[in-house]
Amino acid sequence: MMNAAIPLEYLFAGVAILVLFFWNPRVSLTLLKAAFFLALYAVAIPALYRWPDVEATWEAHFLGSLAIPLGVAVFSGVLFAIAAYFIDRDFDQDPQDHFKGNGLFFRYGAKVFESILPIQLDEEEGEGAESVAARFREFIREAASKQFGGLREVALTQQHVIKDLGWKKEDSYHYRHGEKEFFKASFQTARNSTLYYFVHLHPVGRHLLVHQFAYKRGRHFWYHALLFFATAPFHVWFWGYAWVKGRYSIMGRLNRHYDESSYDRMDLNSYYWLAGHSMMMATRQFADANGLLNEELERLILNDVGRLQGRGPKTNLSSRLLFLQGSRNLH
Repeated sequence: MMNAAIPLEYLFAGVAILVLFFWNPRVSLTLLKAAFFLALYAVAIPALYRWPDVEATWEAHFLGSLAIPLGVAVFSGVLFAIAAYFIDRDFDQDPQDHFKGNGLFFRYGAKVFESILPIQLDEEEGEGAESVAARFREFIREAASKQFGGLREVALTQQHVIKDLGWKKEDSYHYRHGEKEFFKASFQTARNSTLYYFVHLHPVGRHLLVHQFAYKRGRHFWYHALLFFATAPFHVWFWGYAWVKGRYSIMGRLNRHYDESSYDRMDLNSYYWLAGHSMMMATRQFADANGLLNEELERLILNDVGRLQGRGPKTNLSSRLLFLQGSRNLH
């Protein structure tokens, strides 16, 4: 007669899984995924190694001979992912954002806004775009310091230089095209979501192009890192080389999770609007103070303010009044 009693350790494990699931389904599902992959390695590789003892065919001997190399590859992949994770986490505190190819801002999550505002210079004046750009950089620095200086959740970087590692021309003319300087502002919510805002000034002929970018990034928890380690043998081969060359961010990949809180979304939206609106106001104020504000530039700024508000490229009367009121407040 069969003994139908359930072993106590199995019963305890089942109860623990149920309690964990009802306590936090996301954590429990992530842990179950990690456990599945770890169990797969622990069962599949030994079974593959012993297969020739069960079935004496050339296929079984061939697959069995792959068990040890496969085990080494799995162990190496997990170990490499763990080491790279902790190195990248430390490096993320003070990143050197050098990139190659199309990977600009690859560390900062999802792009949520991009704009180019052209400031046309007065042809009658002899001042070139380079000198105007230098004055505008100082203007942005002072405006940002006045607006955000001293705030705990805001960090400002005045001269954030990023190099294109794929640019090999070192002569004096081409060298400046291999690196660019950005103004960088980062805003972190109380729940560790972050908004990054970049401004780059590009003088071209009698124009000064104001490039603006906004990126948002969430965070990750320990169980996301655990799943990343457990599944590393399946994906480490796709990003490992790029990470070693400094063209891939593990934190950028993992920090995709946002707190399920209305306040976190509200804080992110506040920083997004405040950063973009402040930069638009600073651009308009600088152009107006230097006699460079024309109807076309003001229309473009108005359109970007409308885009910041999520209303598309067109703006209505109320947003125009808000824009004009904000520009007067900055004077």
